[in-house]
Amino acid sequence: MNQLVMIRLLIFCLLLSFTLSACTDTRRRSRTSKTDVSLNNVDNNHDDDVWQDDDVWQDDVSNSNNTTNNNNQPALAAPTGVTATQGASTEHVRISWNAASQATGYRIMRDGALLQSVGAGVTEHLDTSASAAPAPAAPSNVSATSNRGDGVLVSWGASNTSTGAAHEYYVQATYSGGTSGASNRVFGHRAAQSVVYDVRIGSNDWIDVGSATQ
Repeated sequence: MNQLVMIRLLIFCLLLSFTLSACTDTRRRSRTSKTDVSLNNVDNNHDDDVWQDDDVWQDDVSNSNNTTNNNNQPALAAPTGVTATQGASTEHVRISWNAASQATGYRIMRDGALLQSVGAGVTEHLDTSASAAPAPAAPSNVSATSNRGDGVLVSWGASNTSTGAAHEYYVQATYSGGTSGASNRVFGHRAAQSVVYDVRIGSNDWIDVGSATQ
């Protein structure tokens, strides 16, 4: 009789120990799986639905393939053949370029800032706000010689002139999907002002002598 009681007690203890061990292992698996899901969410910077099947936690990533990858888009072509005049006009700098296929417009940039936006059919722009050339300096070394039988010879040194300040230009093409990078960069400037001399003798009227220096 005592032997039978001891056997039953031993069986009960074994069953109790197995049950406690199984519960502890289940909790450990659930806690570990939930932690893994949380870390996965942090690494991928998005929330995933989590579902459990037979005590195994899994991420539902069925929507991950719907994300648009902008890196797969083809590069937007920049305009080519950009040129800028250098001293061709005292009034403006002319910027021109080759049209870019499928472009919806262009952005003309000067010294890193937007100068003008134009439509798709335009391939040149006149920059009338480019730096103008400074006014010529006054003539130097003016002299007059009176020992001539036919009159007085007045002469002077030519005035120094300089062009307008140079500007850096480039052009970007605009598309329905964004804006291209920069085209080739060029420099342009306005021309120096032309010089015309006027001579006045005494209180007489000024005489236009053109660009002559005597």
